[in-house]
Amino acid sequence: MAEARTPGNGQIDLEITFRAAQLDEAELLTDLALQSKTHWGYDLDFLEWNERDATIEAVGQAIGETYIAERGNRIVGFYGLKGYSPDLVLDFMFVAPSAIGSGIGRIMFDHAVIAAKRLGAKKMEIESDPHAEGFYLAMGAKRVGARMIECVPGRILPLLEMTL
Repeated sequence: MAEARTPGNGQIDLEITFRAAQLDEAELLTDLALQSKTHWGYDLDFLEWNERDATIEAVGQAIGETYIAERGNRIVGFYGLKGYSPDLVLDFMFVAPSAIGSGIGRIMFDHAVIAAKRLGAKKMEIESDPHAEGFYLAMGAKRVGARMIECVPGRILPLLEMTL
């Protein structure tokens, strides 16, 4: 499904389209997720551990709620929603490293909010990577807690909520 989104500057960006992810794209999306994490300087050990965790199994479990953002024929990001109304979880959101800082994250987040509302959600929960917390706060989410990752000593993930 192709859609135009409004970036933060109020102009319509007709270059970005969204479509539902396909089951056979899980490996491609997992690779993009790991490339996105590499951008933030994570070390090899962390990325190897995270590969197991970041594998995009949700594509198969919630195929209709995993969306790919494309510019032309190139995937520039994707996100997934899971759960049931009235509370949904932004399960993951990744932007291709070449597109980080271009406004695509904002367009994707706006699309996720619209999709969550369409599904009847009143609230969207987000377990954020520490590097992404500032982005989600700027988008209007509020920090409601944190979760320590036991298998990675010292790693704490911010927990956020967005009222829809």
